Amino acid sequence: MRAIADPSRVLGLDVARGLAVLGMFGAHLGAPDDLVLADPSTWGAIVHGRSSILFAVLAGISVSLLSGGRTRYADREDADDMRARARVRITVRALLIFLIGVGLTALGTNIIVILEYYAVMFLLAVPMLGLRARTLFVLAGVWAIVAPPIVLLLATVAGAYGVADDNLLVELFVTGGYPVIAWMSFLWFGMGLGRLDLGSRAVAVRLALVGLALAVAGYGFGIATTDPDAADLTFSYPGVPGAIAEPDWSLLLGMEAHSGTTFEIVGSSGIAALVIGVCLLIARRARPVLFPVESIGATALSTYSIHVVAYALLFPEEPSGCAWGWFALTALVLCPLWRLTLGRGPIERIVNVISTRAAFGPPRESIPR
Repeated sequence: MRAIADPSRVLGLDVARGLAVLGMFGAHLGAPDDLVLADPSTWGAIVHGRSSILFAVLAGISVSLLSGGRTRYADREDADDMRARARVRITVRALLIFLIGVGLTALGTNIIVILEYYAVMFLLAVPMLGLRARTLFVLAGVWAIVAPPIVLLLATVAGAYGVADDNLLVELFVTGGYPVIAWMSFLWFGMGLGRLDLGSRAVAVRLALVGLALAVAGYGFGIATTDPDAADLTFSYPGVPGAIAEPDWSLLLGMEAHSGTTFEIVGSSGIAALVIGVCLLIARRARPVLFPVESIGATALSTYSIHVVAYALLFPEEPSGCAWGWFALTALVLCPLWRLTLGRGPIERIVNVISTRAAFGPPRESIPR
């Protein structure tokens, strides 16, 4: 029961993280491909792209919370020492998560495992742990504009030289499902959010409103620049067999899921901020109802990893249409039971113990969780 009353956890973030995991279940397990607002049967397609982006923004918040939150340890006499320990802790976490991601990818499922990308973004965030919220927001905004053409150019070059499909670094940074170069914008945005007073109702309200504005702006401009004749095409960076060396600049327009355009980055960042803001506002008051989702979020690394393993065991081919519902129902039942009886998720427990001991040595009462 101690894990449920843990004051170091922000309930709204766990609820948002739980929604992100459930959304990724859908993206992997049969959610419709195309969202048509006039057709309710397609509304499940909203999970594509946006769930993983919400997960990445929440990862940025976690990085900030692990490095002092809004204070950045500035009010401590041992601030420099604490920042150094936070860097070690985050670096070790990143390495462990990367290894887990490699293991899950080796299962050979159709899922593009996000954990390896997630870990690399953690490592790249380490030198920036001292930045303030405003700086991080500016960096995220500028990068949302600069990164898409950089990724497009690099992907075109990689395709021309035949290194797009067999080079791990190229895949992680440029041509993969979650190209780190572009996705750092989401992490920096989340780090900026993590430097705010997330326990403040006023901050949560502003976060929801700003998120709504970003979503309207990003998706509005994205829809305006979408070629209706190409709306049904699946986006892919031009690092594929037969790609030409001339960049297709039209790929920088529109807002399709995983398109990596500025409009998608801005709009999906807004959706993430909106979801997080709303979750912060309602999580405590509605905790009895939201506890199953909160529990998924509190055990997100374990739940995500187990769902990839289950996918590999159960679906040698494409999953059936009801797989999303069964996976979600199973998680909504088992995750709360685990938390009520055993507390922290199994993989979270291992990662926390190893990273904390690497940074602080043997457990002590003064070690922040």
